[in-house]
Amino acid sequence: MQTRNNIVRCLSVFLLSLFLLNHAHLSVAQGFLELPNTAEVPAYESESMLLDLDIPSVRERDPDPDAGPRLNVKAFRLQGLVEFPKLGITRQGLIDRVEGIRFDLMKEGQMTKSGYTLDELGEVSDLIAEIEEQTDKEHVGPLEVQKLVFLVREQRRKRGVTVGLVETVADEITRYYRERGFILAKAYIPKQQVRDGVVTLTLLLGELGEINIENNNGKSNRLISQAFSKRLHQPVTSWNIEESLYFVNDIPGLSARGFFSPGSQVGDTKLNVNVTDIRRFDMNFRIDNHGSKNTSENRVYTDFFWYNPTGAGDELHIAVLNSFAPATSTFGSLRYSRFLRNPRWRTSAGYSLNEFLSRNTQIQNSQFFKGTSAVADISLAYHFKRSRVKNYSANIKLTDVATTLDAGIDTEQSMQKISFGFNFDLLNQKRRQLYAGGLQLHVSQFERDSGFGLETGNEAQLGFDISRLSFPNIPFTKIPTRLLLKTSGQFAGKALSNLNQVSLTGAQKARGFDSNTLQTDDGIYFGADWFFSLAKTEKKFFGQTLDDVIQPYIFTDVSWGIIHGLNGSDANIDVEIANVGVGLKFTHRKFSADILATVAIDDKLDDAFAEFADTRSFYVNFQYRL
Repeated sequence: MQTRNNIVRCLSVFLLSLFLLNHAHLSVAQGFLELPNTAEVPAYESESMLLDLDIPSVRERDPDPDAGPRLNVKAFRLQGLVEFPKLGITRQGLIDRVEGIRFDLMKEGQMTKSGYTLDELGEVSDLIAEIEEQTDKEHVGPLEVQKLVFLVREQRRKRGVTVGLVETVADEITRYYRERGFILAKAYIPKQQVRDGVVTLTLLLGELGEINIENNNGKSNRLISQAFSKRLHQPVTSWNIEESLYFVNDIPGLSARGFFSPGSQVGDTKLNVNVTDIRRFDMNFRIDNHGSKNTSENRVYTDFFWYNPTGAGDELHIAVLNSFAPATSTFGSLRYSRFLRNPRWRTSAGYSLNEFLSRNTQIQNSQFFKGTSAVADISLAYHFKRSRVKNYSANIKLTDVATTLDAGIDTEQSMQKISFGFNFDLLNQKRRQLYAGGLQLHVSQFERDSGFGLETGNEAQLGFDISRLSFPNIPFTKIPTRLLLKTSGQFAGKALSNLNQVSLTGAQKARGFDSNTLQTDDGIYFGADWFFSLAKTEKKFFGQTLDDVIQPYIFTDVSWGIIHGLNGSDANIDVEIANVGVGLKFTHRKFSADILATVAIDDKLDDAFAEFADTRSFYVNFQYRL
């Protein structure tokens, strides 16, 4: 029905136009009207839409997008198109997209069989009605006919697209690629001779042509360039450049940023890596009461970092810990790590030695024993993905442990362990949540000689740790907070040697109980720390406002565990402990501190195991970075 109406309407307009032209001719013959002054008539363009046109260079074009001749664009030819099917970029898909834009620009979907759009026919009808009113009962003259001719010319003049409007097609292609990560992609209309209505568009993806390193001492230039080696002469994408910049910032002691500038070749870009900070050394000093009651709670710890000593992306870490009041244990460690071949690979080797004297420091003349523990390890890690929002890595680690214990009867124990790990962190930008964690599989072989014969065995356990940081508001308010949820655990399914058991208490687990007093074969820990901000104030505390220095928080910890019987017939021991507490965190430039008070609220242990349920009510640590 709609098509029939359109045809009838077109036929009516056509017949009426013939009628007006015929009457105009009669009027001229009878000498009723004079022709208008031709100076008042706008210049006529011989071709309303051109199929052939020479398009000048960009600098020579009119900046007005509506200026210039109009093209009857029959097709677009894409030059330099590159497919990336994994990103949803295919040749046919892009051609179809561009053809859809051309179809809309040329208004081909609006044309009727008469060759005019309904809007154009409506304009003609409105003009004829206006002429009819103005010439009431008079003959139509050449002036009225000329108005009709001018209208048709104007309609035809507006058809087609100018070179400026074709730029919108190029802009759409540019946007299409940039939305898919090609941040330097640019489509444009080159200088050309358009023939038969075929317009050529050229696409430049923007290839990385060279790396320029600024403000560096030259020691890390090779490493920085190596981070981008696989990106050279490849299209620049946001994720590739971001990942490489993160690898650059993984170079110990180095901080850098990047920005682009024009390259030396057409279509190339130069990445300028600006090194903003180079640190050669770092040193930390900490004092806390996180130790065990059996080896003294009070500890002093210091460590030293030497960044990139050989220029190979390496790091040397030395740490020493001593207990005091009383001085019963000494711990020292040495670790060296470096890039291997490229920043995706990192290897590490370490050695630590712990000498301790253990007894219940709360009871005078209590029985004591002394011992040493030496641990050597080597590991290899690989980063699959490195970015601001996603990071994935895997590692393999070999560990050798040797311990001796003198408690009247000398006991020697050794263990060789291989561990496989997968680590991740994910940022949910929409919800402002950060997830981090890992999964580990440990397989070990141990030997133990306690003077009653040599005992050997194989053990395996699966471990995990996951945390989530979010920023919820206090309920029914708009006051922001920070909520840290964390969980970790281990599953073995059988009795393990003490070297492989998991600890469920201490400053990093259930804080209401003493360190290393409860170790289980299977165990899981859950903790929640809710941090609040002080009210905003202008008062300064040594150059910083109090709300930047002090952060109060509340927390809770819950641990569950199973101690399996040594023999299949022995009963298992189930453990459940929990605590709540409050704390204050202090941060001021290079100084930080954490003070907390806690109370146990759940302590379910067998009577035979009751002595392991030592509670702790107060933790404190102070740290200063030199």
